[in-house]
Amino acid sequence: VSTVNPRLALVWQTRYDLTTKFLYGRAFRAPSFSELFTINNPIRVGNPSLGPETINTYELAFDYNPTFNIHTSINLFRYNIKDLILAVPDASGTTFTFQNSGAQDGQGMEWEMDWQIARDLKATANYAFQLSENKNTHSDAGNAPHHQVYARVQWNFLPEWSLVRQM
Repeated sequence: VSTVNPRLALVWQTRYDLTTKFLYGRAFRAPSFSELFTINNPIRVGNPSLGPETINTYELAFDYNPTFNIHTSINLFRYNIKDLILAVPDASGTTFTFQNSGAQDGQGMEWEMDWQIARDLKATANYAFQLSENKNTHSDAGNAPHHQVYARVQWNFLPEWSLVRQM
C-alpha cells in the first residue's frame, strides 16, 4: 500500500513580537505484526488484510513575546482519524479479529508561558485541554486527559545550585 503524507505550514511574522502559524498534516500508522498475523491467541486473531490508520491534523498557533523576559504561546488543534484498527467481536462471540472499523475526532488547545522574573528566578506554566470522540459510539474516546496543568518555579540561588518547585 502506498501513501502520501503531506505536512504543510504557513508561518507569518504578524508583528515583531507575534508569530502566527497555520499547519496541516496527514499521517498513518501501519498495522503491527500481531494485528496482522496472530493466529494462536485464544482471544484476539490477526487479520492480514488490514490497512493503515490515517489521521488529518489542523492547527492554528500563536507565539507571543510581550516583553523581553516573557514568552507565551497558544495552539488550537483539531484532528480526524479514520480506519482505526480495533479488535472486533467475531460471530461466535468468543474471539475478536482486528479490523479497520473505527473513527475518532478530537479538538483542543495547549497554552504555555515562560517568565524570567529575575536573573536567577524563572517561572514556567502550561495547560492543555482535549476532547476526543469515538465516532462509532459517539462517546468519549478516552486514553487522554481532558485537562492537564503544569507549573514550575526555579530559583538558582548559588552557582550550580537550584531550588525547584513544580506541580
